[in-house]
Amino acid sequence: MNYFSFKLKKTFVFSAFLVLLLLILIEVAAIIIEKVKARNDVSQISPIIKKQSYGDEYEKDVKNYNWKKEYEKFVAFKEIGHISKTININKNGIRKTSGNCEKQNAKLIFVFGGSTTLGVAVPDSMTYPSYLAKKLNANGKCYKVINYGTGWWMSSQSSNKFSELLRHGKVPDIAIFYEGINDLDVVSYGGVPGGIAPYAERILSKSFDTFENKTSLEKIKKSIKTFLHITASYRLAVAYYHGRKYSKSKKNINKIDDEYLNKSANAVSNIFVENMQQNHDIGNRHGVKVLTALQPFPLISNKKLTVDEKIAIQNRIDIRPWEGKFIKITYNKILEKSDQFGSRCFYDMSKILDDNETELFAEAEHLLPTGNEIIAESFYQKILACDK
Repeated sequence: MNYFSFKLKKTFVFSAFLVLLLLILIEVAAIIIEKVKARNDVSQISPIIKKQSYGDEYEKDVKNYNWKKEYEKFVAFKEIGHISKTININKNGIRKTSGNCEKQNAKLIFVFGGSTTLGVAVPDSMTYPSYLAKKLNANGKCYKVINYGTGWWMSSQSSNKFSELLRHGKVPDIAIFYEGINDLDVVSYGGVPGGIAPYAERILSKSFDTFENKTSLEKIKKSIKTFLHITASYRLAVAYYHGRKYSKSKKNINKIDDEYLNKSANAVSNIFVENMQQNHDIGNRHGVKVLTALQPFPLISNKKLTVDEKIAIQNRIDIRPWEGKFIKITYNKILEKSDQFGSRCFYDMSKILDDNETELFAEAEHLLPTGNEIIAESFYQKILACDK
């Protein structure tokens, strides 16, 4: 080997080492940024929550927990177990419900929904399932409420969980479905009607995209994509792309026209109604009373808002000015189709908070304790009515 060849090879090896070192540094930096970003995104407790009596302790618990998820068959994901002063979730993803009767003969109530059912924004004892349990057991009766609410679950995931529980012999006396927000949020955050949380869908789609019937070139591309997907730097790039794609720029807002809104609203409403009908039909076959409610969405509430509530909701509107219109169109379509439920226990609770002037909204989606009490009282009355 002559001197020139040796020098060239040495330069190549050194350059390759520097490139590899740079990629490693970029990946390490991306991991740190991603962790900090995730922590900040999840732990951005609204000023309304912070001023509550439980605010300081709850904020500390949320920062330690971050509402983490893990894969779960049939429903895609569930909450990871956690123990703290204000947030307690067991290994099955079920949040603690206060006020339950623990006797063997207790009447069972399963509650399904998204983060509003899970109880984001409040401690365990102030979720609406906890308030409902306390009301039901106040007069010597014996009910046990089990909270299957999961952050980001839409109505299809709740329906799947209900079916799975029944298949395994876990049959409640009553099942409650408090749904609506996440079915719309899936679309608002860049997903498709009937899909799951967009970020989860992107992750899971990689798992089910197999090599079967692919050319060698496609297999190589797939391998590279799969490898990239596990890197933080790639995830940050994708997050940046989607952030730009669904930003509040005029260019993007102009793409959201009435035709798009109506088409999406029609798809979401059809899926929602079908899921609710399925829940009632399955419940009837198993002797379960099923209550379904279209939940209130603070973003379109007619409630007289407090100063802090106005700020919280306006912050959401500033991101996607078209979203309020989309919600109203979809909710109206759901209600137009609600006659398909016949005499079943379906309730429009979307306006249940409108006449209350006290502060009820923690931000643009979740409720404070007083709001959860109102929801619990409504379900309490509806359980009594459906029991007749």
